[in-house]
Formats: sequence, structure tokens, C-alpha cells
Amino acid sequence: MRRREVLAGAAGGALAGCTIQGRQSHESSGVRVNPVGLAGIVTDTKRTLRTVAEGFRSSASEEPLTPRDLWHIGSNAKAMTAVVYARLVENGVASWGAKMEDLFPSLSMHERWRGTTVEQLMSHTGGLSDEGLLGIWQLIKSELDQRPLPAQRLAMAAKALAAPPPVTRGDFAYSNANYILLGSAIERHDVGSRHRT
Repeated sequence: MRRREVLAGAAGGALAGCTIQGRQSHESSGVRVNPVGLAGIVTDTKRTLRTVAEGFRSSASEEPLTPRDLWHIGSNAKAMTAVVYARLVENGVASWGAKMEDLFPSLSMHERWRGTTVEQLMSHTGGLSDEGLLGIWQLIKSELDQRPLPAQRLAMAAKALAAPPPVTRGDFAYSNANYILLGSAIERHDVGSRHRT
């Protein structure tokens, strides 16, 4: 059995078991939140194998979800960037466990970044924060920046790694900058000329 079929079967089984029962409220930090909904799809290269939709369209609605509902899907670039890095590993161009000093050997780096791994970048536990890197003014400035995007990403990596980590390594801190750095590391590996499909 091919790996794709195994994964599809496992995902289908997991989705088949997903249900959101009733309208039980969950209380966190003094705020009551009703569960909303969950949907999933399993496909192979040719067709849809299974769709599941459970729960409600909003916390204030009793209108059930259906498999035909449209969804906004955000942050997909993170998953795609991680897959590109994984493909580089499969092709022997990059490696799991790579440290910041391996990924960015030409950058001047604060000592506390040394030893931070690519997996920690991907899991938002490497010590990086968007603060000072991706605020509104930085985004406006980037829109006006005439440099190629790889140069802009490398400049952000240089800025982030020159200062000490703002978050304790190992603590979870969601940061889009993690994947900008990962993208810059991928570009350093010269994906276009060395990556094979």
C-alpha cells in the first residue's frame, strides 16, 4: 500500500470519529465560548474520498455546518514552506536538526541563537517574536522596498538574529517571522538549481 493511501486512510478514520456533541459551553479565563464547527476532507490524486462537517456555523448560531460550506483558509504558506524544506531534506540538500548557525552561516548572530533548530522555527518555540519585525510600520515599509523579496527576507533574518531572542527558547510564541526566516534559509539552499522532484 502506498504511503498516500495509508495517510488518507488514517486521516479518514480520524475525521470519521470527529463529532462536536451538542452545545456544551467551555469556560476559559472567565469567558464562556460555545464550540463552533469542524470540517475536513480527504483526497487522493484523483478524487475526494471523504468529507465531514460537524457542529455549527458560529458560536451564536444553531445552523449546522454542511460539507458544501465555504471556508477561509489562512496561514497556508507556513505549511507549504515547511513542505519545501522537507523536500530539500529528502533530496539531501538540507537536514533536520539544522541550527541557525548552519542555516545562516554568513550572518552575524547573537550567541543565544546558536543551537536553535529548524524544528523550533517551525513549531514557534525558537525564541522569535513578530514584535519589532512585523508591525504595521514594518509592513508599510516593506511595501515600498524595491529590493527583491529574497533580499528583504534575508535582511529580516539578519535583524532578528543580531539581537538576543525576545522569547525564551522552548516557550511557544506564535510568530510569522519564523517562516520568513525559514523561507530565507530555503532560498540560501538554492532550491531552483538543486531541488529535484
